[in-house]
Order: sequence, then structure tokens, then C-alpha cells
Amino acid sequence: RINGDDSYLNMIRKKLSRRQLYQFQSRLESAYTIYRSYRELRLTNDFDVIEMPESGCEGSFINRHAIDELKVVRLHSPLFMTGPYGSIAEDDLFRSGKIENAPLRYADTVTAASGYVAAHAQRRLGLDKEVCLAPNGVDVDEINHIPRIDVRNKFDVPANARIVFFSGRI
Repeated sequence: RINGDDSYLNMIRKKLSRRQLYQFQSRLESAYTIYRSYRELRLTNDFDVIEMPESGCEGSFINRHAIDELKVVRLHSPLFMTGPYGSIAEDDLFRSGKIENAPLRYADTVTAASGYVAAHAQRRLGLDKEVCLAPNGVDVDEINHIPRIDVRNKFDVPANARIVFFSGRI
């Protein structure tokens, strides 16, 4: 039960680490932490729409408890599509996929950035609602004409330093 303290997270860690369900544990911890943040934000903010990716299970608890908001689940990289290519144990993959897909039951709308993900998820997950195509916000054709820059020169980055590109949510 979610009770607002860390005892729930500690119970998850204790039980699941023994069974080596690391992906599942990580997803539950993420979902619970995000739910606690959502609950806290709801005390001082009203939301019209809550969008959450299915990957990482961020909406697993929120979706069930958000009554007044429109709930949108964004199919980002469903585990059933990406998991088999990693080194996730079968039981871990199965349980992680189950919790990852849970928010889809409560979603008012489901979106995907590509027709392939939308069609594959619709078919594989047997969704009873249409998956709406909503391309990502960056129009690649619009930015392809921008000239390349020498990042190392422009920002005085040493030649032996690694450059990391991060594209995602923080």
C-alpha cells in the first residue's frame, strides 16, 4: 500500500532484489516516486492533462488516481518491443511489461510518434482504444539545413574529452 513514506520502496527493494527482478524493481520505484511527486504537486496545482510515457511505468499509480485530468499515455518504447533485445531475465521482462502496460487501461488517449509503434502496439497489446499518431515535436526537415558546428572549438572542449548527447526527459 502507498502510505507516503519510504517503507513501500524499502519493501519493494527487499523482496525483488532477492529474486533478481531488477527492471521490475526499477519501474515500481520510478512509478511510486513519480506518484508521490504528483500527489504533492496536486496540493497546489490543477492540471487539465497529464501525459506520461508507458516506458518506465511513470503513470502506473498516477493514472489510477487522477480523476479530473485527461490522461494521455505516450507509447515511447514498449518493453515488449525493446526488452527481447536486452539481457533482461524472462520473469523480469514479463512482470516489467505487465506494470508498464497497466496505465493503458486508465488512459483517455494513447499516442505514438510513429505509425509502426502505433500499429504494432495496437495489435500486440490488444488495446480497445485507438492509438493516435502524434509525431515528435522536432521537424527533422526543418532543422536539417542548419550548418554543423565544431563543438570542440566553439566551447573549448579538449580533444580527449568525451562528448555526450542526451535527448530525453529529466
